[in-house]
Amino acid sequence: MNFLTRRHIIMASEKKWNKLDNAGKIFPPSSNKTDTKVFRYSCELIENIVPKVLQHAAEVTAEAFSIYKSVLERGFFWYYLERSDIKPVVKEEYKSICAPIYRKNRINLLFEVTYYKKRINLEVFHALSDGTGALHFFQALIINYLSELHNISIKPEWFESSSDFQKSSDSFQKYYSKKKFPDARKDKFRRAYKVRGLKYSGYRLKLIRGVIPVNQTLNKAHEYNCSITIFLTACLIAAIGEEIPERKKKNPVIISVPVNLRNYFKSETARNFFGTVNIEYNFSINSGDFNDIIKKVSEQFSQNLTFEKLSAHINSLSKVEHNAFAKIAPLFFKDICLKTAHDISALEVTSSVSNVGIIKMPEIFQDYIRIFDICTSGNRPSVCMCSYKNNISISYTSPFINSDIQRNFFCHLSSMGIKVEISTNPLEFREE
Repeated sequence: MNFLTRRHIIMASEKKWNKLDNAGKIFPPSSNKTDTKVFRYSCELIENIVPKVLQHAAEVTAEAFSIYKSVLERGFFWYYLERSDIKPVVKEEYKSICAPIYRKNRINLLFEVTYYKKRINLEVFHALSDGTGALHFFQALIINYLSELHNISIKPEWFESSSDFQKSSDSFQKYYSKKKFPDARKDKFRRAYKVRGLKYSGYRLKLIRGVIPVNQTLNKAHEYNCSITIFLTACLIAAIGEEIPERKKKNPVIISVPVNLRNYFKSETARNFFGTVNIEYNFSINSGDFNDIIKKVSEQFSQNLTFEKLSAHINSLSKVEHNAFAKIAPLFFKDICLKTAHDISALEVTSSVSNVGIIKMPEIFQDYIRIFDICTSGNRPSVCMCSYKNNISISYTSPFINSDIQRNFFCHLSSMGIKVEISTNPLEFREE
């Protein structure tokens, strides 16, 4: 792209920019065709989508969340987000789920809005936002769309009360402290069990979605004295354990679980503000009994979800930016270091479980909405879930053709009396 074109894209007056937050810094150097660092929200309505109305809703929503009008730029020392006057262009779904959005040396928005029949999709490059931040944007998008389509007056209380400045703020910097906390990540390196097999061509992902009732799942979780997240994490570990060859059981199953830090530190940001905890289970030294898995998972959640441990995590992400050498190191050198750190940490993870929780919408719109979904990219199996009304939507994405783990997972739920409705994605789309 030449300089003149670039100047027309970036806002001419009072350019606004933000450095990437400390969680977001890892995504540009580590994203690739096999792991695009893109996640997708979907909302299925009861009627077909009207493209023109959705286009206007996307433009209105982007204006309210100005950070979403940013493009990713490379400085000499850091990546940064710079505001642009690019408008989102709504398209009918045209490529595989979670295909690349960020491409080096291309100036474009870091999110896309697409539709297919009754479904609206929002795909986001993770450097821009995490699941909770993007959910606020997506809820506003759906409200703007339905209110215009059905001529419903929008009440101010339906939207977040936070200002655009608060939505664009970096909460990692806000809560960074020089205070010493016990470091949750000083444990010895553990190489996790890895799921392997033939992959789909064209870097495509297979998505298997299971919809289960909230009330049935909550009742079953309460039988084991745990939360839904702990219960479903244990179900995934059990499902993976059924497929591990005896000779490979020495490597633990390690599940990466993102944690919404807004639940522990007050924040209104629509950017990244999350941590991760690794939950492990070793089938070579434990019984593999489901009650034992539940017990071990519950213990690790309790040990890791403390103010001290999460504060230490915030500090560990932020300390690089405050390191004297890192401040003067050029970006290309930081890219190498960050990608290496990412690749090493990936060796410690078998799969991931992300629960964004309950999605709430204004009552006047609820009859127009059937269900919400969330899924993510990755070169390993990943489970994402959210709930709306009495439905939990569980999306299992995987690059592998073999789907035995998914079958084990959903069969395990069904065997415990939980009703499961299964659907899957078509694989005809390919990356452009």
